[in-house]
Amino acid sequence: MENIYRKEFILDANDVDFESKLSIPALMRHFQALAAEHAQIMGMDYFTLRAKSNAFWVITKVKVRIYSYPRWGEKAVLQTWPLKPSIIKCNRDFELLDPKGGVMVQGMSEWCILDMESRRPRKVETTCYPLEMEHLQRRALPDDFRRFNAKASEFVYERVILSTDIDLNRHTNNTVYSNLFFDAFATSELERMEIRTYELHFCNESKEKDVLEIYRSDEDGKSTVFGTSGGKTIFQAAMEYEPRSN
Repeated sequence: MENIYRKEFILDANDVDFESKLSIPALMRHFQALAAEHAQIMGMDYFTLRAKSNAFWVITKVKVRIYSYPRWGEKAVLQTWPLKPSIIKCNRDFELLDPKGGVMVQGMSEWCILDMESRRPRKVETTCYPLEMEHLQRRALPDDFRRFNAKASEFVYERVILSTDIDLNRHTNNTVYSNLFFDAFATSELERMEIRTYELHFCNESKEKDVLEIYRSDEDGKSTVFGTSGGKTIFQAAMEYEPRSN
């Protein structure tokens, strides 16, 4: 049996943006929740990993390619599957489908397991990860993750990390960073863009009361956003888009 976990959901007001279509931050929240549920079924969820291996999961990179968007009140199916881990890295792919099985979004993500005490990466084989289980070879995307070379130049805004941003690991929940990315844009800008790809890299953790400075740069069809704090890059993200004609 294929090691794929699927779940159908109906988009509600918490899932959509100002145009009543699925927002990318909401997609990130659904993917994180689905990955956590699948990890629990596979016996390597947060609580099991902490109890058996004194370790926890962190996502390091995520990328999506968008073909179409479901809208408020419509049904969608999200499915995810893990790939065979390397020594440290664990990849998990996902797809968002319409009710007839048509692909709306394809995505890939990279994770690693950190030691609870040192907060340094652990070799997968030193944890309770079930290496003997089935791993699919199919990739949702043939792409590689990008390399961010130059820092974004224009300061946009400053954001304090607050208690509601903090997750079980006592650092900023990864889904918050997608909100920080899109808050660097006005709705008047976003309504002129048809976003086709979105990629987010988590570089360093941030914690409660940290102050993030958000910077942005733009070129034809692409925008890049960086978040820094205390001289460290916290996250890097970029989107590619097509201009809308209307």
